[in-house]
Amino acid sequence: MPEENLGNQCTPMLDEDQTIPKTICETILQEHSHELEQSINADINEEPQNPVYDTQPKLPLSGSRVLIAGSSVLKGIDPSKLKDYIDVHVHRGANVLDLYEDIRNMDLSTYNTIIIHVGGNDASSKMNVQQFVDIFQEIINFVRCQNCRAIVSGILPRIQCDVTEYNTILKQMCHYNDVKFISNYESFVYKDDHIAKSFYTTDGIHLNRYGTIKLLANVNKVIKVFKGKQIQHHLNQQNRNRYQSSSHQYYANNFRRSPTKPRYQSRSNMNTTDRRNF
Repeated sequence: MPEENLGNQCTPMLDEDQTIPKTICETILQEHSHELEQSINADINEEPQNPVYDTQPKLPLSGSRVLIAGSSVLKGIDPSKLKDYIDVHVHRGANVLDLYEDIRNMDLSTYNTIIIHVGGNDASSKMNVQQFVDIFQEIINFVRCQNCRAIVSGILPRIQCDVTEYNTILKQMCHYNDVKFISNYESFVYKDDHIAKSFYTTDGIHLNRYGTIKLLANVNKVIKVFKGKQIQHHLNQQNRNRYQSSSHQYYANNFRRSPTKPRYQSRSNMNTTDRRNF
């Protein structure tokens, strides 16, 4: 554009105490400013996003019941011992994909909370960790789309299988999604990280009665599931053993002082020979 034409468009020149009208020059500057703002916003939007964790907005919860869904680790749960609003869904041998399909085919309209416990079979089969958490993320997304709250119950330790990596990435996923994570691992191992076999059946995978109660006790810290008073007296001995190493427990069980022989005797109860040699 010729300079003289541009100058004509920018007139008239006004005194300082006068209001400046909206000229074509100002319009051009505003257009360029708008284009610059759009460019900046585009650059911000093009920043790399986390490809795994896709948090969703919190929605009002629907329903009034709670569902505990998972693999055969939950098979020892007796729903009649739990509060009336608790339902239990067990898929024996399920991996994370199996449970995802189960949940997708359920009517979740009556539930406001889904507690998800799965992953041990995925760890045993050495499923790719990233693929595992991707499918788990889909479960979380689906549950939230049903206006339900998701709670993740951490994977239990099992014999001849390291579940640490799977638990770690599950915990990270829960953190990014603002989902409650129930850490179960520490409750089922000794201080030296050996598995507490007193909570398991002979296969070292499934829980016995005490292990089932212990798992539910961990869940009960987040959401009340026990009917009436919590069954705590069954866990007293198991909780004591948790704080001892497996080697110390072996020593205590096999080299315990005989209960029939008192540790000390009073002199009045000793015979004459014993008192003389005392």
